[in-house]
Amino acid sequence: MEYTHWNNAKFAIHNSLTTPYGYYKGWPVGVLNHMFKIKSKRHYEPINLKKVVDGKEVDKSPDEIKEEIYKKRAGYLRFEVIPTEGLSPGSPAVFEIWPPYHCSSIHNHGDADGLIKVLGGAIRVENFKNLSHQENKPYMVSNYRENNYTWLTAYSFGIHRLINVHAETCLTLQAYANVEGTHEFFTVLGRDKDQPQLKRYYPQHDWRNYLNYTSNKDCTKEDRQFIQSVIQHYKMFNEKTE
Repeated sequence: MEYTHWNNAKFAIHNSLTTPYGYYKGWPVGVLNHMFKIKSKRHYEPINLKKVVDGKEVDKSPDEIKEEIYKKRAGYLRFEVIPTEGLSPGSPAVFEIWPPYHCSSIHNHGDADGLIKVLGGAIRVENFKNLSHQENKPYMVSNYRENNYTWLTAYSFGIHRLINVHAETCLTLQAYANVEGTHEFFTVLGRDKDQPQLKRYYPQHDWRNYLNYTSNKDCTKEDRQFIQSVIQHYKMFNEKTE
């Protein structure tokens, strides 16, 4: 893909994610915004990006806003690139969209080895010694920008949290595998420090879940109509994947 076309694609993804969902001349817009609203209960909960210094309002640094992000803005969108092959938790290749000022929970990736490439924007990776709130300070923090790579194994850098501390949407491509086999799930550290709990997370394909959400009992009439409109207008995606 030519660089100009990729820049247009990145802009389109960011626009779809940050534009409030609705209709423009009968067409559904803000589709990724709607998808994220359905997936995440913490849907763009307000955070304070400013502070007052010497009587003037200035921007907070990434380090100053990260605590608010941890508490208020967990979540990202996950799309499987190829089918599950049994050598990693979920698909061995995943495209992920990180909204501005959002993060993952602290988690591992089973026993899989992994490679992460930043396709657009920037992501911060915080590495931890174990899945515990007792030692919840990262021993290493790294920042990666477009075209940067990082890696992990079950024994090195395997427990981490990813966080987008910028106003720009971040896009990553991630690959995981273990030829000797691995768990079908990630282990995730619960966010409640007063009642810490390790949870199993079975990776899912958010686009498939989105299209199938109309059959969910919690789906509202408004959400059902919007998703049906997406299916109708974007013919290339009109078949649900079971």
